[in-house]
Amino acid sequence: MHRMSLIFFLTAACTLFCSSPLFSFVQEEAEEKEEKKYKKDPYTENVEEVWRKAGYEAMGNFRWADGHGTQNIEDAIGGENFIFVETKHFKIGCSLPSYKISREDKIEKKKIESELKELRDFLPNIPKRIKTLDRWLRLHLYAMRAEKVYRQIQDLLQVKDDDFPNGPGQLKNNKYMGEGPFLGMTNKFAILLVEQESALGRYRSAFMKQSGILPIRHLFPKDGVMLFAVAQQNDGMSSDTSMHCLFVYALSKNILDGYKYYRHSISTWLPLGVSHYLARKVDMKRNYFTDKRLYDSNDKNIWNWEVKTRKRIDHEYFPSYMEMTEWGESTTLKYSDHTMAWARADFLLEKHPDLVASWFAQMQEPFPDGIAPTVEQIKERDHRISKELFEFKDSGGFDAAFANYVKKNYSKK
Repeated sequence: MHRMSLIFFLTAACTLFCSSPLFSFVQEEAEEKEEKKYKKDPYTENVEEVWRKAGYEAMGNFRWADGHGTQNIEDAIGGENFIFVETKHFKIGCSLPSYKISREDKIEKKKIESELKELRDFLPNIPKRIKTLDRWLRLHLYAMRAEKVYRQIQDLLQVKDDDFPNGPGQLKNNKYMGEGPFLGMTNKFAILLVEQESALGRYRSAFMKQSGILPIRHLFPKDGVMLFAVAQQNDGMSSDTSMHCLFVYALSKNILDGYKYYRHSISTWLPLGVSHYLARKVDMKRNYFTDKRLYDSNDKNIWNWEVKTRKRIDHEYFPSYMEMTEWGESTTLKYSDHTMAWARADFLLEKHPDLVASWFAQMQEPFPDGIAPTVEQIKERDHRISKELFEFKDSGGFDAAFANYVKKNYSKK
């Protein structure tokens, strides 16, 4: 056969085959195999008995929030290989790629190795030496991290699972404790970890009717689901430790907001401070916490909040607690406000944890007849509760007691 004729014949044959039902079937089968490959968890092998022992209540396809499920998320976002698990208190979707653990970053390496050791108690198939976190290890780590944050918040609020009702309209021990079993929320908290910022944009557009590519904190009111979502492409999130810090910070805020059911916003200062307090325990040098990173300064010690707080106290240049009760949303605050909120929370949690639990319990009480309170009503409630709880008359009042704590415990340099 003539060369040109042969080429034409092969091209035509390929065209006919590629458009045939047989090719379509072969292509779909290949794609299905590839899909099954990345959805196969090498550590539980997707065996129910194994993943239930690891603390999971579901893997794969399940309802997410307000009319959409995990399959809807995959369809709407596209281009990201999602894997989903459900823990005791969280629904988690993850499309993060593998992450190479840096040899040079000794702090992160030690942290991740310690976490992997802890994770092996639940998933013994994890090898002893890990140089790269594959997508499933990243999901398992974040699931473990989420449950750890939940326990920390429970301890801080001095509550346990049994303190909350099974569903709406129920009292627990003759007290109102919300509308469901998840610290008062009716459904589990949701976490979405994606690779691309555009994926956050498509999720927002499809399920929130909003636009934007920044990290998300959102309430789905029908199902009572609080969502946190972040992309690896978001500013600073290429570091797993930085993402871990933001994860703890944002998740803490969501859980505290959801305590006794999310009916109204509460004052900013103490939830903000508590969230920083927990995030800085992960890594105080990589604590990211707002829509804009506040670490763009040339100040190499910008992370050292103890020294910066001490200087303000020594110069008597710091906001009173009554001034802090007047603060607006955390995104409107200055860098120094964040440090002051953290320092107040540090003082209270280290010296007066019972009062912190009481403050949140009282601030989250529903208003009479279920009315939606105004900003002024929230401030008035905070004024009253803070005066009652934080008098510290024997120490000269809240501000004086706080200043004394800083001088005794924070270094000057």
